[in-house]
Amino acid sequence: MDKSTKILFDVFITDPISVNKVIYRSWLDGISEKETINLREESKNPNIPKHLILEETEDQYRIFSLLQKALEHPKTLSSHSMFQMDPSSRKLLIEGFYDFDEDLLRELIGRKLTSGQRRDLDDTSEKLKLRLSSCERQFDNLKRISRVVYADLKTSALEIIMNEFSLPRELSKKYVRLLFLCFHRIDLSKKKIQFLTTFDLIRLSEIVMNQWGDPIRTYALELDLKLKEDVRDLKTYLGSQKEISEKYWKLIKNRYQIASTSPRITPVTNSSSSIGGAPSLSNTPSLSSMNNSSNFVPILSTTTPNSSNTPTSTIPQSYSSSNISAMNQQQPQTIFQTNQSSTPIITSTSSGIISTSTLSPEKLKNLEGKFKSILKGFLVIGSNLSDSKEFRNLFEDIVEKVIEPLKRIDLAIYEVDTFFVFLREVFSPEHLGITSLRHRDRVVHNWKSFLEGIRCVVIYILSLNKLP
Repeated sequence: MDKSTKILFDVFITDPISVNKVIYRSWLDGISEKETINLREESKNPNIPKHLILEETEDQYRIFSLLQKALEHPKTLSSHSMFQMDPSSRKLLIEGFYDFDEDLLRELIGRKLTSGQRRDLDDTSEKLKLRLSSCERQFDNLKRISRVVYADLKTSALEIIMNEFSLPRELSKKYVRLLFLCFHRIDLSKKKIQFLTTFDLIRLSEIVMNQWGDPIRTYALELDLKLKEDVRDLKTYLGSQKEISEKYWKLIKNRYQIASTSPRITPVTNSSSSIGGAPSLSNTPSLSSMNNSSNFVPILSTTTPNSSNTPTSTIPQSYSSSNISAMNQQQPQTIFQTNQSSTPIITSTSSGIISTSTLSPEKLKNLEGKFKSILKGFLVIGSNLSDSKEFRNLFEDIVEKVIEPLKRIDLAIYEVDTFFVFLREVFSPEHLGITSLRHRDRVVHNWKSFLEGIRCVVIYILSLNKLP
């Protein structure tokens, strides 16, 4: 090297970054620096000088502005030479930056995340009384994550989000469920499903992904191709051949009649180790109902019938972990149902008790009158799994074609659950006279998985008690 050559270095010395949670929250919410200073002065400790509040707030806002680009790519934050911080501060910054407002996400789900949609955030901001900069940050986060996930649909969406964005597992799961709804552009604008909150939609998305998702890849956004194909093919038999649908009803009716004359305690040979899954032959037990429908809290399936995935709970938060723990410890246990129009039948498994019920003659007759249209609704929903445009209306279709007809019969939640139990339990191509079915065992399995998905969605929505 020439002796006359000079090498210049920029040296940057700083203390590790400390984060004031209150100021960070204000920055995330889009509150200006001046407003934050005024708010802090109003609520400050009298012993803290005003100039310290001013200096700290200005310093924190300057740091957050510098950090924003790094937070958009949080994977690099841990090795960033300019921003030195301890792991807890880094975790706080990333989680806060990618946290979201549920009301805002409710507006974004189902829409294309385009530049045009971003420009329309002005109206959304005004409607929800959120600062525009906060809405834009959350929109950009969702769009940024979706681009990375959609670019590699063969890999688990959960793994991608956790690895590429350094998000904690639970927050990553929420994004996976939301991205599933965005990927399929599920239409949530219809009046009949306006009552569903973002929390509800995350739960319902979880149900659909568990029951109808790819059985090989966990947390995949695409539906199981074989399930879509088999349910669509069944429409040819169950929907167009009147005698087959009539045989299906007769099998269900016969099951109700057997239940009405069965002993109070009936052993189930095919037991399940999960709590609150659905019944006997399909290896998923039915929901347990409480004394009446208003107090009923569903325990949705914790298993994934069409895959070997790690079980994922879809239990509503209203059912506490202590309840579940107690249920696991008591085997078997008895859950009683009382209703003036029905007689409870208690079904036992090695891991617990499954409660089913018979119907009054009047309800059974009304159900018989509606069965053909309800079955047709199932088949339409099933065939729509293969049509991306129609699949967008999934939740509206379930409300309109399944829940509303069942409500018109005045079935309680546990009676609805029992109906689904019998639908799955009696399904047999041989008994229905379907002899030309290819992949017989696979079709039976996928039809029951499909019905289980519908059941869980129906029970969850009914348990919200928000339908007119």
